[in-house]
Amino acid sequence: MTTLTLTLRKLTTRVYDADFLVDTKRPFAKWELAHQVQLPSPSEEPTTAAKAGAPGEVETVAETLNANNDVIGRWVVKWEAGGAGSCKAVGRVVRYFNVHQELL
Repeated sequence: MTTLTLTLRKLTTRVYDADFLVDTKRPFAKWELAHQVQLPSPSEEPTTAAKAGAPGEVETVAETLNANNDVIGRWVVKWEAGGAGSCKAVGRVVRYFNVHQELL
């Protein structure tokens, strides 16, 4: 997804897994990258539960690139037991988006 900074410089954010996008209450935005994720158990949804990594594993969920295609930030998840994960920013990441759901 492409956004612009206040100085109108292009930033591109690649979200590798749309399950990490959740609704937001922030004005002028529809989606945000989640801070906490809880995937369902394998008995409920086996395909979604298989996305969870091993406890302690760190995985990149999204990357933000500048106009020169240099990575300026990542949104990473650290997996815990039971399909739970906590996310954090490494660098400068665009977290909020105003995109129609069909375009995700």
